[in-house]
Amino acid sequence: MRIAILSTGSPQYDEPPRLGGIQKQIRGLASAYDDLGHEVSIIARGGETRSSANGDHLMPIRVRNRQEILARLVFSRRAAKILRELKPDLLEMHERFSAFFPSRLSLRKVFFARNYDAMRYYAPYSHSRRVVNWGFFPLKSWVEEECMRRSEMVFALNNRDVKYLRSRGFGRVVLTQNAVDTDLYRPGPDQGFILFAGRLDPVKGVDVLLEAFEAVARETDLDLHIAGDGALRSHVDQWRRNSGLKSRTENLGWLRTSELAKEYSSCSFLVLPSFFETFGSVVIEAMASGKPVIASRIPGPAEVVEPSRTGFLFSPGSVKELVDCCLSLAADENLRRGMGATARRVAENRYSYMGVGSSRLHAYRDILAGTGP
Repeated sequence: MRIAILSTGSPQYDEPPRLGGIQKQIRGLASAYDDLGHEVSIIARGGETRSSANGDHLMPIRVRNRQEILARLVFSRRAAKILRELKPDLLEMHERFSAFFPSRLSLRKVFFARNYDAMRYYAPYSHSRRVVNWGFFPLKSWVEEECMRRSEMVFALNNRDVKYLRSRGFGRVVLTQNAVDTDLYRPGPDQGFILFAGRLDPVKGVDVLLEAFEAVARETDLDLHIAGDGALRSHVDQWRRNSGLKSRTENLGWLRTSELAKEYSSCSFLVLPSFFETFGSVVIEAMASGKPVIASRIPGPAEVVEPSRTGFLFSPGSVKELVDCCLSLAADENLRRGMGATARRVAENRYSYMGVGSSRLHAYRDILAGTGP
């Protein structure tokens, strides 16, 4: 099978070394497809055309524009031209604006609904907290739904989104999951700190984490490491100065994948206090690293974390519940070790690139045979 994978065209996260979560998924699954005997081409922003050590062929597109939507649309038009010549058996699309022009090609296509910010259940939060996003909401929603209508199959990453998309009239919606590199993310010794990894944005619950850590720091010796970048980075720095906890916290900024893997390996546990996620890849990265996870009880993470087995769940926004979960893990090293060992086994059995890749390829064969749902 000849598979083309269209990356996001993001000015921030589509070019090495600063690969985002979606881009890491794309490249990891491409390697799995190649290992399973398929020809893979990745179309992404970048410099020179090259083949990776795993055999997938990277076809880069230079885009000078740094404005998010315009850059993705320029990328999209240029990608469509490449795809007309490439003529793959199947095209994977992972983001609405980069997929806009390729979605109109006469190819077999699948679309991954990875972004909640164009789905109508997100609109109330968007209206109350994200004025800029609210202004673009109708455009984002229209573009995303156009891409899905032109696809043979839509993949969603949690059961809420499967139900939502089917209610919007997209009948060919299939539940899938993200995958993790279980060779890169491996267990290591507990170095006594809580880890947050992700974009520093209000929707990620950063303020909930900071308030909770003030209480946790009074009761335990655990430190806090924050790995990520975004609009709230200066806010986090100010909190460190004002809280008196600067010596107990590290604001690490964006980390290369190998550096982030070391943080996972060394932490006591991961906290993901988001208000919205589609899946939450950081959850399975921590699990593969043999660490428990404390996450908000929201679609996506709540379908991955098994309470009292691989971690704990708490009500979104509840500082008290988050503090209680942190103190439970902080007080019992054996509990952390046992949950971490279970989490590692679950990651190996359910979320490996090879396993997830094999499942998706089965769906792709059905599409090409005309027997998909």
